[in-house]
Amino acid sequence: MSYTNANGCSASAPGVINVTVNTLPDQAGSISGTGTVCAGTNGVAYSVAPINGATSYVWTLPANTTIASGIGTNYITVNFGLNAVSGNITVFGNNTCGDGGTSPAFPVIVNYSPPTPVVTNTGTTLFSSSPAGNQWYFAGTLIPGATAQTYVAPQDGLYWTIVTINGCSAESNHLQIFTMGIESHSPVTISLYPVPNDGRFNVSFTTPSDEFFNISVFNNLGIKIYEEANVEMNGTHTRMMDLRSIPNGVYTVIFESNQHQVVKKVVVNR
Repeated sequence: MSYTNANGCSASAPGVINVTVNTLPDQAGSISGTGTVCAGTNGVAYSVAPINGATSYVWTLPANTTIASGIGTNYITVNFGLNAVSGNITVFGNNTCGDGGTSPAFPVIVNYSPPTPVVTNTGTTLFSSSPAGNQWYFAGTLIPGATAQTYVAPQDGLYWTIVTINGCSAESNHLQIFTMGIESHSPVTISLYPVPNDGRFNVSFTTPSDEFFNISVFNNLGIKIYEEANVEMNGTHTRMMDLRSIPNGVYTVIFESNQHQVVKKVVVNR
């Protein structure tokens, strides 16, 4: 036989042996949610199936995290501070009789954003301070395939990179690039002809002294499609470049030595 105590919980009647009704909340089940997050992320959802007998839910979180919404319920959103650490999330049900069994621990890995990248440029060539994780943008639009540490700007406008490592990102400064009229302020002159062409064109160099140039060709996405290294030039010299395998389009050709950089445009139109 049983009776109801002052807390409204069932208990054994006085003098009656081995007659106890347990009305604590049931054992909590497994937690559902996101197992890997970035420090500084807000509103990450976690939930547990309703617990029989629970009138409230008690959650524990890793250090430097807070419940943003849903306190006391089986569905919460969590804010991860910038200094949040990896750890476990648990929950148990509660009522006036006490606490139910705690759920299995739900491990959460907290990753941190990479250092804020810095973008600089030499002419139309942009450089990210981050050697990995780059994704370049132009005027607010992702540039497909532009994921190297360097990028050659094919047109005027604002460029930047977003670096993502372990799923966490940091955005660089935005850099205004002007692609027209970039020329080395030196006795070095370079000209390309004919323009347009079928992929074959002549390159005419004039240099006052012996210099070694790297020649790079980039498509309109800023992706390098051709490169020659350590091309020696001294005086006046003309050479033909044969790029007939490339499709029609406008290409950027960069001639770069230790002292100079010259940027030219070439139009391939068969």
